[in-house]
Amino acid sequence: MATDPQLKTFEQGLRPADSFSHGDARNSCTKPHEGMWASSVDLKDAYLHIPVETRSQNFLAFSYKGKTYKFVALPFGLSTSPRVFTRIAGAVVADLRRSGVTLYAYLDDWLVTGRSHQEALFNLDRTTNRLEQLGWVINREKSHLIPTQTIQFLGAILDFHTGWVRPSSERSPTPNKQLAAYSTGGPPRPDFG
Repeated sequence: MATDPQLKTFEQGLRPADSFSHGDARNSCTKPHEGMWASSVDLKDAYLHIPVETRSQNFLAFSYKGKTYKFVALPFGLSTSPRVFTRIAGAVVADLRRSGVTLYAYLDDWLVTGRSHQEALFNLDRTTNRLEQLGWVINREKSHLIPTQTIQFLGAILDFHTGWVRPSSERSPTPNKQLAAYSTGGPPRPDFG
């Protein structure tokens, strides 16, 4: 949330009244189906793929050293950016699903699956081709573009051999962090961040 009073008022006016969900990956991937194969696709600077209408750019402007700058793409940090991006990406996901691709999207992190290595590769190819047709850039360093049966996705290891999910080692709670919560008087709770 913004600290500048004018920006805070502006963001409050943007807030939608209805509820909103970022996507379905956290729910859909809690129990991987045994025998499946998966790849992950990370979209680079996802919000920047979404252009802002010219007449709306004045509302997304700021001044720095006497010069005014306008966002021409959906900015990071704006309270409605996740909602706007998820709605637009949702249309792409729905189109891919209609064509038979099995995938789960959570903002800029997408999991593409298949019942066999060959099907997963086909689904991945179809997904990446569609994203590139739209001009969306895939972050190849963060993506896992070879189908596998054990994959890290959204801070979890999905094991399609066994159907199990476990936290990735980089997201696992550490005893020191948990002990620190006791010493600061905070409630004991797992810390996966």
